[in-house]
Amino acid sequence: LNVSVIKEEPGTTGKPVPAQVEAKIMALTGQSSALAMREIKDGDAVYYIGEFPVHNEQKIDFAIEVTPQGLDETIMMRMDQQFFTD
Repeated sequence: LNVSVIKEEPGTTGKPVPAQVEAKIMALTGQSSALAMREIKDGDAVYYIGEFPVHNEQKIDFAIEVTPQGLDETIMMRMDQQFFTD
């Protein structure tokens, strides 16, 4: 899982912002587990990576909470992805 937090800036593609990022993965069986996220800085870019195993055709739901640095507001989102392996 790769999460980037971008602050909108008019006339640009945005500015990367450090954040507190928490993520959970949920399998179709209903099992939920926290996903350890690590911060990566590369020049001006800041992003957060979480690794987890997958099986062919497995669908995983993600619950992600992001609190950008300097803000008290937490942004919550959910998404799902089906994975295919060789």
